[in-house]
Amino acid sequence: MSVKLVAMYIGGCNAENVSNRLLDSRISSKIYRVPTACMSREPIDVNPMSICKAYDRIWKRLSYEAKREYSKVIINEEVDMIVIDFWRDCYVDLIKISGEYVSLSLEMQENKEIYDNILHSCQIVKAGTTEHYEAFLKGLDFLVNLLETHRPHAKIALLDCPPVRMSKRQDTMTTLEAKYDIPKWEKFCERYKWALTLHKARLANSFIVSFGPNLHTAPDAPWGEGAIHYAPYIYDRIAAEVSGKISKEHKQFTPEMNYFN
Repeated sequence: MSVKLVAMYIGGCNAENVSNRLLDSRISSKIYRVPTACMSREPIDVNPMSICKAYDRIWKRLSYEAKREYSKVIINEEVDMIVIDFWRDCYVDLIKISGEYVSLSLEMQENKEIYDNILHSCQIVKAGTTEHYEAFLKGLDFLVNLLETHRPHAKIALLDCPPVRMSKRQDTMTTLEAKYDIPKWEKFCERYKWALTLHKARLANSFIVSFGPNLHTAPDAPWGEGAIHYAPYIYDRIAAEVSGKISKEHKQFTPEMNYFN
C-alpha cells in the first residue's frame, strides 16, 4: 500500500507555483492563498462586495478566501508539512469587512467598478500602516495557536523569496522597468525581513527554504514577469527541495524512493 503525504501551502503565488511543480505523486497538495493578516477561524460574509459576482475569477478567489477552509483542514486532517509564503503580508492591502479582513487583489484594484464599490462600502487598510501591522500580528497569533493545538508535530517550511529587480531576457540580464517594480521598494524589503523574522521566531517547528542568491524573473515566469515572480527553473528547484524535505520527514519514505537528487 502506497503512502500518501499531505503538504499544505498558505500565502501567495509563490507557494502555489511551488505546489504546481511538485512532481511526486505520493504527495497531496492543498493550496490556500491567504495572507497571514487575514487569518481567523470564522467565515466572513462578503455580501457587501456582491458586485464581484459579475467577475467569476475575482468572486471565486474572494469567496474562497472568506470561507476560512484552511483552519478546518488543520483541525480535522493530517498535515505532514505546511509551506508558508508570506510576501503578501508585506505588500498587499486589505479589505476590512465587519471587523475582519480579506486581501485586496491586483485584479480588484485594476477593475474600476469593483474598486469604486470597495471604497464606498468597505474600508481599505494599506500595507505598512499600523492597522495592517496589527492585523498581521493577530493573524500570526491565530495561526501559531492553531498549529500548536492541532498540529504540534507538523513541519513548517518558510519560503524565503525576496523581491528581485533583474529579468533574464534572451539570455541577457536586464533591469526591470518601473511598471514591473514594487512601489516603495526599501519599505517593502524592510517589512519582508521583519515578517520572515517573526514567522521564524513564532513557529518552533519551522525551517527556511531559501530561493537562493542571484534570483531573477523572466518573461515566461508564472503569473507574468515581475519583482515577485521568478524564472520557472527556480520554482522547479524549490519544489524538488520541498519534496525532499517532506519525504525525509516520513519514515516510510526511503532515500531510494525520492524522485529528486
